[in-house]
Amino acid sequence: MRYGEQLRDAALLNYTRRYGIDNYLNLIYPYQFWYTRTMMNWAMRMIDRPAWFAMYARMRRVQREMERKGLNQQMPALRSLRVLRACGAP
Repeated sequence: MRYGEQLRDAALLNYTRRYGIDNYLNLIYPYQFWYTRTMMNWAMRMIDRPAWFAMYARMRRVQREMERKGLNQQMPALRSLRVLRACGAP
């Protein structure tokens, strides 16, 4: 039962874990709970799985190179396949 709750909290935010500071911050920044907790979740994922972000950085670099060369507009259906192959995906 606990494992399922942990998976749910990793995918969605647990709004029952609000602190007193959240109430005050909501006055200044509406919906701040979602922004701050999502940012913390992504920071934890970045520490836990840096390969995801390295792959994303490579993919964005290849996309920019393709845009600069003008290859981005030629075949939009094959663009993602080209980018993934250039990044080293099988």
